[in-house]
This record gives sequence, structure tokens and C-alpha cells, in this order.
Amino acid sequence: MLRRRGQGGLDETNEHLIDDDQKQYRKHGKQQEFIGFRHWIYFVVTIAIVYAGVVALHRRMPPVRDASSFDDFSEQRARVLLKQLTALGPRPSGSVNLEEKAFGMIQERIEKVRAVVDDLSVNRIESDVQRPSGCFDLKFLSSFTLCYHKITNIVVRVGPKKGPSGNSLLLNCHFDTMPDTPGATDDAVACTILMEVLEVLAHSKTELQNDVVFLFNGAEENFLQAAHGFIKEHPWRHDIRAFINLEGTGSGGREILFQAGPGNSWILQTYLENAPHPFCSVLAQEVFQSGIIPSDTDFRIFRDYGRISGLDIAYTKNGWFYHTEFDEEWRIEAGAIQRAGENVLAVVRAILASPYLEKPASFDEQNRWVFYDVVGLFTVYYTVNFGKFLNYMTCFASFVLVFYRIQKKMYTVGEVFVAFKHHAVAVAAMITTMLVIIAFVVQFDLVMCWYKMPEIVGPLYVLPMLIAGAIVHSHYAQKSASRRNVEMVQYDTILIILASVLFVLTSLNLSSAFYVLNNLLLPISKDVIICGLGAVGIVKRVTPRVLFFTQLFCFIPTFIFAAYAISQCVDFFVPVMGRSEAPRKSNECTNKALSRCSNDAAKTWIVVRVFVRMADSSCEKYQYEEGEQGEHNSDNVVHAAGDVEEIVDEEDETGGDDEADWAHDEFWIDCIPESE
Repeated sequence: MLRRRGQGGLDETNEHLIDDDQKQYRKHGKQQEFIGFRHWIYFVVTIAIVYAGVVALHRRMPPVRDASSFDDFSEQRARVLLKQLTALGPRPSGSVNLEEKAFGMIQERIEKVRAVVDDLSVNRIESDVQRPSGCFDLKFLSSFTLCYHKITNIVVRVGPKKGPSGNSLLLNCHFDTMPDTPGATDDAVACTILMEVLEVLAHSKTELQNDVVFLFNGAEENFLQAAHGFIKEHPWRHDIRAFINLEGTGSGGREILFQAGPGNSWILQTYLENAPHPFCSVLAQEVFQSGIIPSDTDFRIFRDYGRISGLDIAYTKNGWFYHTEFDEEWRIEAGAIQRAGENVLAVVRAILASPYLEKPASFDEQNRWVFYDVVGLFTVYYTVNFGKFLNYMTCFASFVLVFYRIQKKMYTVGEVFVAFKHHAVAVAAMITTMLVIIAFVVQFDLVMCWYKMPEIVGPLYVLPMLIAGAIVHSHYAQKSASRRNVEMVQYDTILIILASVLFVLTSLNLSSAFYVLNNLLLPISKDVIICGLGAVGIVKRVTPRVLFFTQLFCFIPTFIFAAYAISQCVDFFVPVMGRSEAPRKSNECTNKALSRCSNDAAKTWIVVRVFVRMADSSCEKYQYEEGEQGEHNSDNVVHAAGDVEEIVDEEDETGGDDEADWAHDEFWIDCIPESE
């Protein structure tokens, strides 16, 4: 049993026990026990194990179901249409590939579904082809008015046999692409998922309670035109009560729910309670809605012009393939379509059965939920008001704990400031280590080394920083070995820092403050845990070693959420934020190529493919392609100066695959001599 003296509290008990240990060490001529470098090795190993586990769970995919049963979603069936669509190549709005070939493929599948519905005679199916025209104001990147004329929408409605219920759920995808990409993830895979959901519902032997409207829109890349045409002109729009929008900004991986609402919090709650493979975070929603992500989706159109609430779900992994020719079907790993399809189908079924679809809440209702998933295993959600209460109470408990210990003279205010100084030195050492690593990888041209395996970002950058911080703290621990409760004051100052950050974020009404809360809840319960271990006889004396391992356990949630954040950042934020830099560098490369045109030549044309290196955005490599382009022939091609490297193959100097290292733009350059 844990030894106690007097009637003091837990901290007094711990203090007496530690003092007893110190007396024993002095009696036997031994050095006082303190936390050394060996213990920090345990710390680093623990982080490595947690990180490996988080990465494994983050990459885990469900097994692919075969095509034998229509009771469940099948990736095997869905991939058939995906391969057909991507085999067409780019499908920009208005092109033959979109308006005739892709259009025909989707219509053919719809007719097969119609035959199934008619044969079962349980539900009804309707389809329509819409060619809307219109104009609208769009505030994306800049404010402008956008007009369109006779774009293509394919619309299907499935519902109860007796007729329209008057309450519909809208499922939206787009099958058009940018001019230079087959658009597997953006957004053909979403259309194949919705087509498979349509087939599963069509084979249902029970009558649906409400209607589902499937919108296969053919003009999203032209700044969201088709969605606007549907929500402003189509007659079925009046029955829409909620929507789910499927998008893609990468290639494969786990699809994330990154935006929900506005209002109608029941839609979000339905996802949280029913998605079998959840991946969501209010942090992602706040980041996206802040406007710092240079992207937008049809969610904006349905929200702003239809005043409808919904869910915005997207693939984000491998974002460097976004809007390039590398967005291909085979890059979407097995299981990625299966997990997205199972999530969408489960949520659709739950929404159709929800009483809120008939009587939705207010559109203007504020976000009510703090929500996030824990490594895809389960979701945690609670109301915003409860979250604020929990945050403030945790901050209060942290400050009271430190004040109580100062009052009991377990440590002094001066020692608190000394501990803050130690933390500052450790942070400085970690930043210095990071700068050294960056200089090293740049010097040896290893900047791109983690693109093929993003999981090594943690070991490459984060782990050395943690080791540097551990060395600093180990150094100060040895110098402060004679000081009483040195580990306690170091630990408590971390609590003060976290509580201060939590208080500020909560005051700013940021629901993502949960991230800091999760790092604080267990650590402030350290003494309670030690007391419990002593009560059952596991802990006999509260030594620095006991404190260390208890504190290590308390910070495991911090390690888990930090590792999870690193994985998500590498998958999404790094490649997405790189888009804002690539276009500017591409223009610089264009100007450089133009300057190399021969000024004394006749007016000629050349085709230039400029490769913008994603790592440092350099434009040192160019590929000049000769050949007939319209009325211009190869005899008139002007080559640039000889110092421009002509790329013969697709491998860089390291032998790696350039597909992941280079993004390109293709354009004409008109070389006009100064004399003209």
C-alpha cells in the first residue's frame, strides 16, 4: 500500500515519500535518483511505437466486396465504370469525351438500373437530362460574375412507389475534368460511388421512405456552374432537404468529412452515428471555411443559392496528383472506394429514415457539435456549449493545481520561471535541429525524398527534434538534481502552457480547441492515477521513475493526436497549399522560356512543357517538343539556347519517378522578333 504520513493531501504524500527516498539515498551514500537520458530513450521509443500504430490505422482499408450481392456496396462493381470513364482521358465541359462518350456511359448504366426497378416494382425511378443556362456571382479567389449556356446535368430520382414524398436527399458528383487530366479522383470515382449506391437502392426489396436525387453534373470545373444550374432551375430542387457532396483533391486514401452544415446539426450527427469508417474533424471544417485553402466545391452553391444544409466529403491523399495527368484509376488503392461507398450508403439509409428530413431544423442554426474521429476507430462528439464548459473547467483546474502547490511550498514562483526558461531553451534546440535538417536535405537534394513514402516525415523531421528537446531537459535535470520536486515543476509548467492556449482558443469560439483539451485532460489527472496505483499496491514509493512513467502514460493521447495530425497534414495540407505557389512559378518559367526565343527569327511557334519542381518551385528543366501543330510545322520551331536541358526520359538524377516530383503546364509560346 502507498505509504502516507499525517492527513495531508496527495501532493503532500508524494512529497514525503520522495523525501524519504532521498534520505535513504544519502544514508547509503547513493546519488539522488533523477530522470536521465535512458528514460528519454523510453520516451522516444514510445513515440515511435505510437506513430507506427497511428500510421498503420490511418492507411488501413476495409476488404473489397465482390459483385455477387446487391445488398451491400461493392468496389468491384464500382471500378468497372471508373475504368471506363478514365479511359476516355480528359473530359472538359463541352468536349466530345464528356457530352457524348461519358454521357452515354452514364445513361446506359441508368437504363439498366431502371430495368431493375421496374422489374422489382417496389420503388420508382425517374431520370432527366438538364441543359441549364444562367449567370451568378462567385466569390472564390476573386469576385466575378460567371455565365454559362446549355451545360449538361444528368439527374436521377429514386423513391417510394406511391410517388414523390416531398422530401429528398441530394447526392452530387461531377464527371467533367480539367483539360489535362483523366480525373479519376476528381471526380469520376465519386460518380462511380453514387452509381453503385443507386444500384444498391434499386435492388432494394423494401420501399424507400423518401426520395434520393442523384446529380451527375457536367460542369463543376468551370467554377461550379452545373450545380448552380440545378439548384436554381430544376423542378426537383424544391423537395431537396439535405445533400451530400462528394469531391476529390488527391488520389485515393481515406475520404474525409471536412465540412458540414450550416445549421441542421442532425445531418452531421447522422454521419457521426452511422458511418462505419469515420474520418472527420471540426478542425478541418474551421480550416477550410477560414478561406486559407485555395479550393472550393459545389457545397458552396447548394448552401448559398439553395439554402440547403449538407455534408462535404472528399479524398485528400496524394494531393500532388490533383488536376494533373497522374490522377489515374490505378492510383486509387484497393479498399478506398469500398470504405467511401460503405460510409455514403450507411449515411444515406440513415438520413432517408430520419424524421428530421421531413422537418429539418433552422438553416441559420450555429454549429452545435465539437466532433472528431480517433484514428478512424470511432467518433467523439459533444455540444459546443458543453465543450466550452469542459475547456474552461480544465483550465481552471490546471491553474488551481499550480497555485495550490506554490502555496504548499512544493516549489516556488522562481522555480516556475526557471522551468519556463528550460522549456524555451528546449524549443530553441528543437528549432535549431529542424533548421539543420532542412539545410541537410536541401544541400544533398533530398527535399523530395518523402514524397514516395510520406510516413517518413515523422522520423525525418519530428523525431530528431524530440531527441534534441530530450537532451536539453536531461541536461537540466542532472544540474537540478539537488533541487526538490524538479520533475513536478517541469511537468506543471507544461500544464500551464497548455491551459493558457486552451483558454485563448476557447475565448475565440474555436471548436477545434478540443485538440488542446485532449492533450490536457489526462495529464492533470496524474496524481489521481498515482493514488489509484498506490491504493491497489502497484506503487510502493513515489520515485522520480514512477512520476516519469506515469507522466509518459498521461501524454500518450498527445502523441496519438500529434501523429494523426502529421499524417493528415502530409496527405492534405502540404500538397494543397503548394498550389498557391506553383502557378506563380509556372508564370516565371513561361517568361524565362519566352526570353530565350531568338529575336532575329521569323514569327514562329514552339510548344513548351514547363516542369515546376514541387520541392523548390525551380524551373530549371524544360522539354521542347517538335511537331506539327495546326498550320505550323516543325521547320519553324525555334529552339532555346543550348543551356536548356532537354528531358529525354521521365527519370531524375536520383533515378526516381518524376511523376511524383514534377507538376507541369503546357502552353503555346509565340516568338515574335523585336522588329515586329
